[in-house]
Amino acid sequence: CCKSIILDLLTSDSKIAATSVSSAIGNLAVTPQGQRLMGEAGVVTPLVKLLSSSSSPACQRASSRALCRLAASDEIKSHIIEAGVLPKLRRQLSHTQVEEETRHLAAMVLCNLLCDASHHNAAVSSGFLAPLAEMVNSSSALCRRYSA
Repeated sequence: CCKSIILDLLTSDSKIAATSVSSAIGNLAVTPQGQRLMGEAGVVTPLVKLLSSSSSPACQRASSRALCRLAASDEIKSHIIEAGVLPKLRRQLSHTQVEEETRHLAAMVLCNLLCDASHHNAAVSSGFLAPLAEMVNSSSALCRRYSA
């Protein structure tokens, strides 16, 4: 019941609903148990889709934050990669019109994913080196920190 409500709101046309649910998922995913439950609820793919499909900066931030927290779980990292997150994160890191907070959250997601060495080659082949190198010179201290 709750799982279908979460997924329905997460994939709805309402930016407000998707943003609110993404924020709630991020809040629930601060513990290993919350990460496991959110992973089992099937939120990874819809969150990844929101990174590029939402025109709302708030929704992009909320979904990035949720994915960052989910990516801290070793059991969920591969699911996030398989859901196609790498090209979407690269786009967020590469486009200067994306808000700084969203860019540093994207770098944080990548950082959490790359704690697992088995994902290094996928990140390099997805073209992350250039955008990360560019972010080292960002005016945002958080962008500089997570791109280094």
